[in-house]
Amino acid sequence: MEPKFSSFEEQVFFTTLRIVRPATNSMGTGFLVEVPSCIEGKKYIFLVSNKHVLDTPTTETQLSFHLKDSKGKPLLGEVFNVNISEFKGGYYTHDLDDIDIALLNVSEFIDLAKTKTGKDVNCRCINLETFSNYEDEELVPSKQISFIGYPDNRYDKKNYLPILRGGVIASIPKVDFDGKPQVLVDAQVFQGSSGSPVFTIIAGTWKFIGVIFQTMIRNQEVQIIDTAQSMTTQEVLGIGLMIKSTAVMELVNKAKKHLDSINCP
Repeated sequence: MEPKFSSFEEQVFFTTLRIVRPATNSMGTGFLVEVPSCIEGKKYIFLVSNKHVLDTPTTETQLSFHLKDSKGKPLLGEVFNVNISEFKGGYYTHDLDDIDIALLNVSEFIDLAKTKTGKDVNCRCINLETFSNYEDEELVPSKQISFIGYPDNRYDKKNYLPILRGGVIASIPKVDFDGKPQVLVDAQVFQGSSGSPVFTIIAGTWKFIGVIFQTMIRNQEVQIIDTAQSMTTQEVLGIGLMIKSTAVMELVNKAKKHLDSINCP
């Protein structure tokens, strides 16, 4: 019997993309967000990650999209690879320089995959209703979290699936850690996890609460480093940082507003 992947815990494995930068021998994680367009019946598909992962669209960067069959079932192990070195779909960063998130409008790649492979992209996008506004009373320290990505460039190579990991919130979520829209998490956050979406259960429903972007290491003194995977080996402290979903929402709204102004002037 073929698996149906009907639960959120299973479907979330298809929300992420592996992002590779060959020139710097580094990689990270991105995830798909679906946003209504100003054109009726149309949607934007955004790939959200960190600035230090996406770098700029002019850097040679490869994205790997999952594919599905004509019945809508995921084709495990089958991906559509695209290089975005000449990307023109729209690249956006957060208005604050020290907020390490960026996104690409990858809507065009969905159609391109069909043209090139004859198959559709298996989009399992996070929608805006899933975003936490950080006003939930259940969002407290010690709250269990799950995040998904490609830590230390590890993943299921046969089926091309990422790895789901867990931890707990280690700071007060309603207080901006170090004065920025970020939260400390007690979790083994390794290089390669940059851009991993973070989820928790609130009122019985899975909610998107942030994006992994840094991990703390111990090297004589505690340091904070970006979590894009590279060829360095350092002792991870077991503490990471995520950017709040509220900051991601600000970036998504910025991109949507700009694209709507172009498509529906």
